[in-house]
Amino acid sequence: QLDVQNSVFQKAGIQGVGFNAGTTLGGSRLGIDGIVERGDLTPEGFTVHATAALEDDFVWSNEGTTLTVKKEPGQAELSVTNSVFERVGIDNVGFEVSTTLGESPLTVEGSITTGEMTPAGFTLNANASLKDDFVWAKNGNTLRLKSDTGQATLDVTQSRFVRAGIDNLGFEASTTVGDSEFKVEGMIETGEVTPDGFTLRATADLVPPFEYTRDAFKLKLNSGTAGIDIAASALNEITFDNLQAEVEATVGGGQGPLKLDGALTGGRYASGQVEFNIGMRVAEDYNFAFGAVEGTLFAGGSGAQQMTVDVSANALQSFTFQDIQVLAKTTVESEEQNATYKELAVNGSLSSGGYSGGSFHFNAGLALDHPFAYKRGPVRAQLNGGEVGVDISENALQ
Repeated sequence: QLDVQNSVFQKAGIQGVGFNAGTTLGGSRLGIDGIVERGDLTPEGFTVHATAALEDDFVWSNEGTTLTVKKEPGQAELSVTNSVFERVGIDNVGFEVSTTLGESPLTVEGSITTGEMTPAGFTLNANASLKDDFVWAKNGNTLRLKSDTGQATLDVTQSRFVRAGIDNLGFEASTTVGDSEFKVEGMIETGEVTPDGFTLRATADLVPPFEYTRDAFKLKLNSGTAGIDIAASALNEITFDNLQAEVEATVGGGQGPLKLDGALTGGRYASGQVEFNIGMRVAEDYNFAFGAVEGTLFAGGSGAQQMTVDVSANALQSFTFQDIQVLAKTTVESEEQNATYKELAVNGSLSSGGYSGGSFHFNAGLALDHPFAYKRGPVRAQLNGGEVGVDISENALQ
């Protein structure tokens, strides 16, 4: 459509006309061709709005981030006013973006959801897949994102990487707990990577084994799942969801460490401290001696919960007997000549009492393990069987 007035060219309307256009962005040539939707030519210049396709892949690098817009698939939308390039809309166009985070390269590729390129830079939101595994180490924590699982969401504004959403991506994460590496792998529930660090929440499988030792307390995790919470690349907490564990603790009066095992279905590690309160079993017979009283707590069968164990501040605080077999004995001095009969020995099951504050305590009816005799002067008494009430507190027979 031509407009000429008084022999002076005013404008030429251009609609449905094929075109080819080129400009330079970020030091690279952007060439596109297509069909003009609406536009005009005037003595001041040309104005065009058009749907177009890239002639070739276009690469733009700016401030450490590189964008490659793919020639195919998809179409671009061109806007030029008075011969000045304003923008190219790149919705639904294939792309690749690479940047450096934590000294590691991050490259993603996919299809742009919404985006544009202007003289000021490029902006895009996209669903993308990792081209390669991405590893970032910071603050003693290491995150590996798997390239073969899930999709990331990408946000770049004015050529600056803003964030990558990493929900539902496969990952490995490791952190240092005490002097040992705690490592898990699984699927991220929610998470993101930004220039400041990575944040994620996940329930993941333990990569065994893990051992943690602090003073007289030792925890070994053999298998199972744990929850992990990392914010700004710093570990907030590890929650024990279902972990097969072994515990060793030094208990006053014990002849060696008390060894326990069981499933940790609660508890956590945070701020450098382990804490949990859970039912466990005695893994090995435990011998103890307090003054004139000595005895044994017997190991239970696999999966038994013989005591409730309370661990906090990296130490065994207490345990409460639930159903544990015990043998306790002491020698009662008298004029009895049979040394075996001078020993008062009882055995049975303890369902109350326990250990706290450095002391054993229980009050229970237990069966005689063998006959007991007491003699003073002409009087001699012998117990051949039955139940004896036993009261032990403050590590002594009361």
